[in-house]
Amino acid sequence: MKKLVSLGIRALFVLLLNNIFSLPFQGVASAQTDRVPGLAVSGEEIFIEQDHDKLTLYWAGRIAFVKPSQAPISVIVESSLTPTGNWQPLSSSRFRLISAYKIGVNSIYQKSPVASMSLPATPLGKTTESALAALLEKDQVINVKIALKGTTQKYGSKLIAEMDYELKPLGYALLNAAQAGDLAEVQDLLGKGAEANSANLQGWSALMTASSAGRADIVRLLLDKGVRVNARSKGFPIIVSANGSKIPPGTTALMAAAYSGRPEIAAMLLEKQAQVNARRDDRWTPLMAACSSISAETVRLLLDAGADKDVVDDSGYSPLAMAIINRNRGAVRMLKARGAVLAVPWDAVE
Repeated sequence: MKKLVSLGIRALFVLLLNNIFSLPFQGVASAQTDRVPGLAVSGEEIFIEQDHDKLTLYWAGRIAFVKPSQAPISVIVESSLTPTGNWQPLSSSRFRLISAYKIGVNSIYQKSPVASMSLPATPLGKTTESALAALLEKDQVINVKIALKGTTQKYGSKLIAEMDYELKPLGYALLNAAQAGDLAEVQDLLGKGAEANSANLQGWSALMTASSAGRADIVRLLLDKGVRVNARSKGFPIIVSANGSKIPPGTTALMAAAYSGRPEIAAMLLEKQAQVNARRDDRWTPLMAACSSISAETVRLLLDAGADKDVVDDSGYSPLAMAIINRNRGAVRMLKARGAVLAVPWDAVE
């Protein structure tokens, strides 16, 4: 019988060995070719599966691309662990799929083995705990290569898109601990060499995660470690809906704290020179994020720090409009008292 363990919080590892864990982070990476810039990976996971006398380390994710095709498309995933230590490398994965004629994303979930380890005649808990600990070393890296190849009678196997990147299990463990709000685990991982600026492929960092979750203790610890307070997310580079909308890049920790209505965390970030008028790629600002929350205090804090009250996003909405739409009455009163303009798209008032 197979058992699954994600690279999460090691303190719970032995006690919860029989359960299934998954990392909640959505990864994404642009293709390293201009042929199909819409290649991406989402829902990425790293986990260990135990089957009788063997442990297998897997990378898994949903591989997505925009271009529709009637012809078979080969998806090749190669993943490797460096250094391998006691792990033995495994062969890459290769399979075919037919993508559909439709606007939007064609995607398929792929589970790719990275390495395996034979279990010695020792208690399972101690062995698997040791195997997991070996993946949480400072220099441990998992390399992932993904390629899409179109297959036709005329052209044979033709490269459509490819990407190549690396990730560190230690960094993923830090993200998982920040998401879980486990301060002690975050401290331990940082002490073992985890990079404080660790982020998933979408650029969502441990600081953004802790800011959004309201974990002031973890935010303070990361700030004390000199984390990049104005780091920006990378967004999702491909079409994600039939009307062509995309998840825009450029979210900052201050935006995450403001949207979640966390004034105490917003104040901490501002003290560390967080940019109060930072713009997401759709021109969204921390003030707009705060107006979209239920917290009027966060709005006041940002205004006092110099937030532009009359800025307009790409859709044509001002902070006052967003406060009205989201029924943040305290923010509405505050913005009106400061003479903020009300701007909305023309079609919103027709």
